[in-house]
Amino acid sequence: MDRPRRPAARLNHIYYMTDARASLLEDPPSASLYETFECRTRVAACLTTLQVGATKIFLAGVGWQAAAFASRQSSTSLGFWAAAGAGDAGGTFLGNAVLLSGLAYWQGWQSCMHVVQSGVIVSTGSLLSGSIWQPLVNHFHSAGLSFSVGMVLVGMACGACFLIGITVAALCFTRCSRSKRDFAKDFTLALSVAGATATFVGTDESWHGNWLQQLVGERNGASVVRDCLTAGVSVVLGFCVLQLVLIAFVPPRIMWTTPDSIDERAGGAGANRPPTRSLALTDARGTVASATSQHDDRSSSLAISHNNE
Repeated sequence: MDRPRRPAARLNHIYYMTDARASLLEDPPSASLYETFECRTRVAACLTTLQVGATKIFLAGVGWQAAAFASRQSSTSLGFWAAAGAGDAGGTFLGNAVLLSGLAYWQGWQSCMHVVQSGVIVSTGSLLSGSIWQPLVNHFHSAGLSFSVGMVLVGMACGACFLIGITVAALCFTRCSRSKRDFAKDFTLALSVAGATATFVGTDESWHGNWLQQLVGERNGASVVRDCLTAGVSVVLGFCVLQLVLIAFVPPRIMWTTPDSIDERAGGAGANRPPTRSLALTDARGTVASATSQHDDRSSSLAISHNNE
């Protein structure tokens, strides 16, 4: 009896294409299939990085600078810090809505509640990291630290605040719904945010020895539009550079760019190469079907099917 044929499926409804016979019916599963899966996951992560960078991250930087201008206060005042953080959060929320609305247009699905929930979660992290950025720069600059050391410390502190913010917000939403977040994936996202906030330090013209200023530009207050664009581009640059490093060296299963539906069926966060391989097969509407390949189970199912015939 010939093996049943299954139609080719699309993984993650945009990014992943696989041969149905090789991925679903191969016995035993080849190691090259895992490598192909990880390779395509990394390529998809690069596209996701560009999408998030061009929306959430860019608008967060623009919002931070615009709100700082609108506050009309000194950079050493509490009002300036709060306004900048609120602008960062507002830009992040707007970017999240733009991104998910665009994906909904192409994919044909997005829940309004999901847009609001995810926007509030990431905006909470942006509020904390955006508010703490300027006082950290002021403190490390006045302490006489070198630009490189200060940049790294600012990035680490802002990344930690962002992680705390999204974790607390996610816990609040978890009490109201069954949605869960993966802390490991949130941690990798916080690392990329740390890269963005660290690079943003390069736009500060007052820091002596600023070797990054020639690349990202400076914010001197001469033009509101120019400073906002400089802020947005600088954070996108830092975000994308560190994100590409993570994509290259961090396993895809713990990266925030890997959808949970793909990760759970590819072995989960704690597995390396499980004996029972499972791939997340998703059609264009986002419905998930698990295709599990294991020699004994499949042989039994084929035998039962043969007897029924």
